[in-house]
Amino acid sequence: MHTNSSSPYSRILILGSLPTECQWLQQILTTNGYAVSIAEPDGQLEQAPFDLVILHAILPDLRHRALIQQIRQQQMASFIPVLLITANDSLSLLRSLETEANDFMAAPAEPNHLLNRVQVLLKWKQLMEELIQLNQQREDFVACLLHDLRSPLSATNQVLRQMLQGVFGNTLPELELVLNQIAENNQSLILMVETLLDSYRYETGQQSLNFLPVDLAALSQQIVDQMSPLATQKGLALTLHLEVEPGQEPPVMIVLGDHTALYRLLLNLISNAIQYTESGSIEVRLYSSVSTQPSTREQITIEVADTGSGIPTEGMETIFERFQQSSAARRGYGLGLYLSKQIVESHQGSLTVRVNQGRGSVFTIRLPTRPTN
Repeated sequence: MHTNSSSPYSRILILGSLPTECQWLQQILTTNGYAVSIAEPDGQLEQAPFDLVILHAILPDLRHRALIQQIRQQQMASFIPVLLITANDSLSLLRSLETEANDFMAAPAEPNHLLNRVQVLLKWKQLMEELIQLNQQREDFVACLLHDLRSPLSATNQVLRQMLQGVFGNTLPELELVLNQIAENNQSLILMVETLLDSYRYETGQQSLNFLPVDLAALSQQIVDQMSPLATQKGLALTLHLEVEPGQEPPVMIVLGDHTALYRLLLNLISNAIQYTESGSIEVRLYSSVSTQPSTREQITIEVADTGSGIPTEGMETIFERFQQSSAARRGYGLGLYLSKQIVESHQGSLTVRVNQGRGSVFTIRLPTRPTN
């Protein structure tokens, strides 16, 4: 007899449409110390946590896949391996992939072979959960470290500004340049820390958003006015274009969103466009449209188009990933676009990029006027 070395409380769910085979599997496993439940594809699924799912089917179908996905969604924090047992050897591998199975074996299952597979998968689950826990501890440590760094950095920056303002007495002219450089570098560190913290909060679902009506036309105009001096300093034209029918007033473009998050999103995209554009212009375009995905809903589209260096083809697929930078200009920390993507997705919108014809790139934000619950 095999012994249940993984845990005396390992719970196994047998999923299948062949009651006799499922009961036979249950008998083998319970005899060896496992807690076993059986469910049919159309039956009621237990809410209890499971350590392993065994799918016994001649040919797995979409109902099996839906149940497996439901189980994994119920236990998002855990790794749930799936063992597929099927008599159709020619399609076993293909069907195991379609049903998200981690392992498969031919039916009828030989008892010792079955128990060995079960032990291996349960051990794999244990190792995966240890890795998940270690990764969570690392993420929590980084978040706490960043949180603790922000306060002294902000305090240091405040003292530097006070020194430059003469609060502690006149500053020697030769020190002003140095103090300004220190303050600017310190501010960059603060921004990086805040961006990392916000990214962590979005990833873990801890970011608090206050959804209220936001006028994107007014918000875009505010940021364009704010960034125009920087664009002018580089010899760039920064303009805002609203789609207006002849003889009509400019449209009011309202979305339900978090004002601070949307401000940061637009500021980041526009400042990036200025940073990576050496000559030419940046145009911010807003217009209303109707989305057919996933259902017909009114949405507002914002485009930030520049005449900059553009994005290399090899960088298009990873540009919104964390710590990814354009190879055309290695500046920054590769966090701004990653955070921008998270902000847009938290508003049930989309953020895409395409290379402009001839030169530059276009970042496109699509936001529903009223996200679904």
